[in-house]
Amino acid sequence: MNSNHTGETTVSLDGRDLVLVYDWRAISALRVALKGADVFEALAGSDPDALASIVAIGLARHHPEVTAEQVRDASPPLLPTVAATVKALNRAFWGAEAPPPADPQTPAAATPAAGI
Repeated sequence: MNSNHTGETTVSLDGRDLVLVYDWRAISALRVALKGADVFEALAGSDPDALASIVAIGLARHHPEVTAEQVRDASPPLLPTVAATVKALNRAFWGAEAPPPADPQTPAAATPAAGI
């Protein structure tokens, strides 16, 4: 259940490996829960409450009994949980392909208008 094509990966919670799935239903639920905010930006902030909600939404397909409150109570390590969630979301958005690399910032001194 660790598919490169279906937005799935595993996350460890209370010593159990659970399947995160970000299918179209879950992505729609994320948009509602985050009030339209970008899920990747929400994850970058490492807010435990937001992360618990995002994880619970991802677990809903295979583990509907797990609530955001239970995720908070389990208190899994933040960074591995964020990494698993980002991995599943990237798979949901990009499938087997990797997301494109971020555009590097061009230093101000290298731009034609620098110093003007």
